[in-house]
Amino acid sequence: MSVLHSQRCTQEVKEALRKELRRLNSKSRSCTDGSEADTVLDEIYKQWKDLPDIRFRTYSSRRFTQLIKNHSLSTASLQQNRINSRIVKEANTYLAAAEHLMSKALGDSEKET
Repeated sequence: MSVLHSQRCTQEVKEALRKELRRLNSKSRSCTDGSEADTVLDEIYKQWKDLPDIRFRTYSSRRFTQLIKNHSLSTASLQQNRINSRIVKEANTYLAAAEHLMSKALGDSEKET
C-alpha cells in the first residue's frame, strides 16, 4: 500500500509529500548538463554491454533514456540544477544495481548461458 493511500497518513502529510514531489519534478525539468557530465554520459553509453539475459535484449535501446531520467532525479533530490559527473556516475550505479537484479526478479530459469 502506498504512503499516500494509507489510512494512517494525515491529509497534512499527504499534502507535504505532494508538494515535495512537485518541487522535485520542477527541479528535474530545469536541469542542465555540464560538459564533464556530457563526457561521462558519452563514456557510459559507449562502454555499456547488453545484459546477458535474452529477455532484456530490447532494453539496450531504452537504457540511455533510463540513465537520463535517473540522473535528473538524482540532481533534483540533491536540490541542484546542474548535472555533474558525480551525479551521472551515481545514477549509473543505481541503474546498474537494478539491472543486476532484473533477471532474478523474473526468475533465472530463462537466462541465457
